[in-house]
Amino acid sequence: MPIRLRLELLQWASEASDRFRIEDDYDSEFRFNGKPLPTLFSGDSSGKVIYVNTFSKTISPSFRISYMVLPAGCRLKIFVFFCPNIRYNICMVNNSTAYLSNSGIFSFFKFGDVTLKFRTSSKLKEYKSIENWDNGYLVVMADYDKLGITEEYVDITNVLNELHFNSKQFLEPIKKVEIRYE
Repeated sequence: MPIRLRLELLQWASEASDRFRIEDDYDSEFRFNGKPLPTLFSGDSSGKVIYVNTFSKTISPSFRISYMVLPAGCRLKIFVFFCPNIRYNICMVNNSTAYLSNSGIFSFFKFGDVTLKFRTSSKLKEYKSIENWDNGYLVVMADYDKLGITEEYVDITNVLNELHFNSKQFLEPIKKVEIRYE
């Protein structure tokens, strides 16, 4: 990931108290040339990066031990438990409504204490309405530069899978999604 994007992510996380960046540094030990890249966690002075790694690649694939390093003083409500197929699961309870928004080239999907940030088109002005929510798959009407209002498809399960979330468990309590700009 380019240094500019790393700095943007750190800046985004430091702008609000409920924002954190989860860094899954699964391939830090495997660089063929040069030194390993510094982690976001090592460059985080505001305590907003949660560092996750595993020993599976360095010791043995059958040795399934993962770890999470939380920033000092972090009081994030995260429950971590063992699951044989996924490194960790993050569970939330309470409200059944998730929220979708965008700012610049990023979209945000917020549910409970977790905000997922993912890249979208630079031409996207804003989301207008949710047409359909199907357990991880969104159909939304979005306003684009030069295109106007267009139907768009957003697959949240892909974002969750990239972060090694248990997408089924994360998405199951969500009953509806609303558009909310703060």
